[in-house]
Amino acid sequence: MLDKNAPIFPILSVTVHEQIGATCYAHAVATVIASAERRIIGRIPKGHNVIVDEIVKKHGTNGGFTYTVLQEECKKRGLRVVQIKSKEEVKKWLKAGHAICATFYLAGNQ
Repeated sequence: MLDKNAPIFPILSVTVHEQIGATCYAHAVATVIASAERRIIGRIPKGHNVIVDEIVKKHGTNGGFTYTVLQEECKKRGLRVVQIKSKEEVKKWLKAGHAICATFYLAGNQ
């Protein structure tokens, strides 16, 4: 039974796609792009799997630099990429409803 007092969070996207190889970078970029394009009135984004397949075809299954791929893919679609450098900026962008892609490294050589 649903709790009438529970907060309601809209589901912006549901992404289910089996990852093949080291393609997490492609999935992250595809998710952010599709999310950003859904906010543009009149624009119908390609499906997540289609975007992933296009990225993997170009950049491969052995990993990729998420930021570089994101820049290339956004440029093709007329989307803007902004590097966020503080927690305050993250909060600002999230409150405005923007898509955010965060990256991290486990070690210097990864």
